[in-house]
Amino acid sequence: MNFRFDLTFPEDTAFSCGIVLSEKQDFLDFHNKIMEIMNFDTSLMASFFILDELGNRIKEISLVDLSFADEDHNTYVMENTSISKIVEKNNFKHFQYVFDMYSDKYFDINYKGEYKGQKFRVYPASLGVLGNIPKQTNIEDDFDFNHTSKNAKTTREEDDFLDEFGDSCDSRRSNYDSSDEDFENGNFEDINNYLDKL
Repeated sequence: MNFRFDLTFPEDTAFSCGIVLSEKQDFLDFHNKIMEIMNFDTSLMASFFILDELGNRIKEISLVDLSFADEDHNTYVMENTSISKIVEKNNFKHFQYVFDMYSDKYFDINYKGEYKGQKFRVYPASLGVLGNIPKQTNIEDDFDFNHTSKNAKTTREEDDFLDEFGDSCDSRRSNYDSSDEDFENGNFEDINNYLDKL
């Protein structure tokens, strides 16, 4: 038996994708196929979430085991969670696949039932993609640890300001410095001289 899933993207209603998996496959196979189709960065974390009828996330299917011995096991692990167990035995039909943890971008996934269309040589199989594939957040664009990020624009603007006004600022600073030197050497008038005149 093969299962059909349809993926949609809430931020772009024109996007859709169909994927077929066999009953022997697990959520890691599902994850890898999504990564392949979308050409996503496989080094980034991702998770499936099982939804209840109201659309609330009730169970996570994570890429790695996030549970600890002293905690209640509230997550499944992709490679240990079969597709048939979730959609047939537990009767879950609605999921989310978070492909961008940084900005919580996700696909809505709906189980469409048994797939009886064309036979594929290899599963999972793609039924095609409509619309534009969403992009993952490129962390390097926002946080460039080599000082070449978008924040460098601010640094360049500061440099331009100093190039334009730096000389005048330096001259003013030198005036203040000379006043400070006079103060340190005692070269200032005594206020008592003024009090005598009042």
